Amino acid sequence: ALPIYNWSPDNKGCVSIATKAAVLEMIIPGAMAVLVPVAMGFLLGAKALAGLLVGAIASGFLLAVTMANAGGAWDNAKKYVESGAIAGHGKKSDLHKATVTGDTVGDPFKDTSGPSLNILIKLMSIVSLVFAPIFPAEPYVQWVPAVIILLFLGLVSLFVGMRISSGSSKHEVPGGKQIELH
Repeated sequence: ALPIYNWSPDNKGCVSIATKAAVLEMIIPGAMAVLVPVAMGFLLGAKALAGLLVGAIASGFLLAVTMANAGGAWDNAKKYVESGAIAGHGKKSDLHKATVTGDTVGDPFKDTSGPSLNILIKLMSIVSLVFAPIFPAEPYVQWVPAVIILLFLGLVSLFVGMRISSGSSKHEVPGGKQIELH
């Protein structure tokens, strides 16, 4: 017979693990959004940084609009099938199952991924504006301050990442066993 455990789910622990993992996964992309414009400004100059920002704005805007429209289309497709507009394809049909799958992908597209690109574009632009007075007009002129600032920002990112991950990576599961999270 199967053993019976008397336990209740640890919702707070689950949320804690998921939140910690999500924050850890965002350290490198967040650091890149800050470090890449600074590195570009110091190493290749203000003109190259302007090109980076134009490219980020153009591609980021188009990707955000595409994701928002695609997510909305998948959501509308599911609603259209559920309204009974396609004869013979009700709520339990294969077509409905496919539109539910599409809607599962579409909701994060239109609600999180698309709008987050707007924040990325703003962050890169603001970082560029803050450091603009110390960027050289021509490349490779002021490499010492560039190295110092990049090392400082990199160390801050590393310190924050280590601080977040300093909690225990072992968690108890039902039955009193320990699991190691990798």
